[in-house]
Amino acid sequence: MLVLTKNMDLGKSIFKFGRVLHYTDNTVSEASKFRTSTDITPHGDRKQIHRQSLIENVTSSSEHDVTVVTAYFDLGTFRKGSAKHFSTETYLSWCKIFRYLLNPLIVYTDSQKFYNLMKNIRNETVTTTRIHLIKRNSSWAFQLRSNISKVFSQKGYPKHYPNTVLPEYACAQLAKYDVISRASRDDVFKTNYVMWLDVGYFRDRKSTNYFSLRRPIGYNESRVAMNVIHANTNMAMSVTDIFRNNLVWVGGGLVFANRDIISRYETQLKKAVDYFLSRRLMNTDQQVVYALFSDEGRRGIRPHIELQLNTPPADNNWFYLGNIMLREDLPFISSSTNNRTKQRI
Repeated sequence: MLVLTKNMDLGKSIFKFGRVLHYTDNTVSEASKFRTSTDITPHGDRKQIHRQSLIENVTSSSEHDVTVVTAYFDLGTFRKGSAKHFSTETYLSWCKIFRYLLNPLIVYTDSQKFYNLMKNIRNETVTTTRIHLIKRNSSWAFQLRSNISKVFSQKGYPKHYPNTVLPEYACAQLAKYDVISRASRDDVFKTNYVMWLDVGYFRDRKSTNYFSLRRPIGYNESRVAMNVIHANTNMAMSVTDIFRNNLVWVGGGLVFANRDIISRYETQLKKAVDYFLSRRLMNTDQQVVYALFSDEGRRGIRPHIELQLNTPPADNNWFYLGNIMLREDLPFISSSTNNRTKQRI
């Protein structure tokens, strides 16, 4: 596990949990000097100071009181849908967007390669980053692999790639609720809110401006916020049809909740997973959530934590919730006095 602490001395080495970390950072002291000095510092230093100022503003603002959690479990190359193939390199390319995320970030992975890359990507935001190298079987989701495999191996069980073909993929999707709950219990960054964010959620974002994710406007503190994919979904659909036909109601790429609520929701979702496995049904977390809140699922499981639905203007907008939560911070433009003034926002 990588543990990086604030205000490290220049050139200091830290030994923590079996790893020696050599880290050099005088950003905080330089930022303090900059605030009390009228001298013009080199462009690179001012850009670093501006970045640190943005980070401090995010972590101290109630509007951005959100810890972001993500994970990557290396499943190798697998087929996605009818033609696409995703590989380790696919996810390694997507994760580079986390360089520009200002929120506190917690990462879980079983891949040394992904661990090393994320460590490098977040080297400018180490004080607000934790990266955990874990064994996948430490998650209850992966401990269900054998049972999920038996479901997928049933004669005539529909094959939707990779959802109902690769048991590890279903496990990885369910594991998001495990790791987000872990992060909530650990509460390293003392935020009121915690959210799951897929590694590839902002893969289409081209901007290199820093950005942060804030609490959705109008969020109900007792619910879990998710993104609606199909607004007119039939909640009377049988759970068998939901799983076997690979049906989707809400997207699993972003899950947002009050820190105290998410652990209770994880317990509820795990209960649903066990229930559907007992009925020899399984797919990804998206089908579990749809089936859980369907009329039939409510009768069988009686969920007590409800969803807060964020519905885009049109169906199949998978990234709507993340985009309305996103605030892009101004880039550091130039070294002129006028522009330095503009940056003090």
